[in-house]
Amino acid sequence: MAKKNGTHDLDVTIQCPACHEYGVFHTWDVIDTADAKLSERVHFDENLFFYTCPHCHAKIHMESKCLYIDRDKKLLVWHIPDPKERVTSKEVQDALGSPSFTTYTCRAALTWGEWREKIIELESSYDDRLYEIIKYGAYQLLSQEDKDRLPLEAYHIDYADDSHDSDKLALVFMQKDAKGMAYVYPITEHLKEVTKDIFSCPSSNRSPMPTARHSSTVSAIPGPGSSRRTSLRLPKKTRTAKPMATSSVSGSRPSATKSSGPK
Repeated sequence: MAKKNGTHDLDVTIQCPACHEYGVFHTWDVIDTADAKLSERVHFDENLFFYTCPHCHAKIHMESKCLYIDRDKKLLVWHIPDPKERVTSKEVQDALGSPSFTTYTCRAALTWGEWREKIIELESSYDDRLYEIIKYGAYQLLSQEDKDRLPLEAYHIDYADDSHDSDKLALVFMQKDAKGMAYVYPITEHLKEVTKDIFSCPSSNRSPMPTARHSSTVSAIPGPGSSRRTSLRLPKKTRTAKPMATSSVSGSRPSATKSSGPK
């Protein structure tokens, strides 16, 4: 019988890259949505994977392997910061408490920001790959000047508003020199409509595209086979938004050893 909750925590001994003193960071290598409070923190607590040094108070963004499990939606999302690190079937089976995960949609991400973004996309009723196509296409429509001030590494998909509706997502262009400020474009039904035929393959294990209404707040990205090209014009007004998480100790990586906590 599969586990009801596969969440597993552990303690990591950290040597701070700023002051070189040691401390202990409590974290997780498996997060199961059966733990509702922890699942909510994944979505909304930007400090969840930050270590604050008790000696010099430097704030350090920790990158470590973690598996996110949603048994209701059949989702497995790995955070694997080292692309060379291998993940075995046994690791997944042990976390699930089940010998099979063939009915699950599986994804992986290299950073915590991409990991959270992928979880949000997968919780939508639309195919997460559709969002990735829209995201890529929209950035290509920016002028070089806008790309210089809206860095690709901080560009991401997030909830469109405070309702946190998983079917109302937005493209978030973080400003390079204005901390916490961003251009936020809701991803409209029309944008989904012009790309949904990419995912019409019957073998897809994601939900089929529903019929969409024609409405748009941003120039539509040309669909497959289109010769039309447009530009994405940025508005003058911006709103505050959470940046993708990064370490406050630039260019440094803490050294760490870990000891497993109770299952």
